[in-house]
Amino acid sequence: MSEIPQSQILNTQQAAQLLGVHAETVRRLARQGILPSFKLGSDWRFNRDALLNWAQGGRDEQARATVMVVDDEKAIRRYLEETLRDDGYRVLCAADGFEALQLADSVVPDVVILDLLMPGMTGAEVLGEIRKRFGWVPVIVLTGHPHGNLMEQVLAHSPVTVLAKPVTAERVSLTVRQALGRK
Repeated sequence: MSEIPQSQILNTQQAAQLLGVHAETVRRLARQGILPSFKLGSDWRFNRDALLNWAQGGRDEQARATVMVVDDEKAIRRYLEETLRDDGYRVLCAADGFEALQLADSVVPDVVILDLLMPGMTGAEVLGEIRKRFGWVPVIVLTGHPHGNLMEQVLAHSPVTVLAKPVTAERVSLTVRQALGRK
């Protein structure tokens, strides 16, 4: 790899190298307004000092937040885990409601992303248990079935945020930040 220049303005590749992340992660964080950046032509530019300052402060704050992902589809769990880790969060994954509740007994998450339709225990049942055990932990219901009886059961445990599958990494990142009360 080439050395990171000491000049104040960095391109996306240089910013990614400085932060130790993938260039696409840098672009996504810049688009979302998380990274201090500006657009020049078709690419992003970053003030080196502002980026270093952000890396020392902003990522530490996010790293303290734990997001639990509960989905029976392995590919979706991996996608969400990668997206959230790239954003600097600690991520716990569970393949079903029973595993999620067991994990949450050890580490209470700051936010839960919960699939609605799962074998064994539905998302609505998991949400009910989360509310009983942990109160008002923010819950984001991620589902391919946003209508019907299960959704009515979920709404009985409001407030919740509902995202319909498929969902973009940008939407997930924004929704988690909002659930945590961050812009």
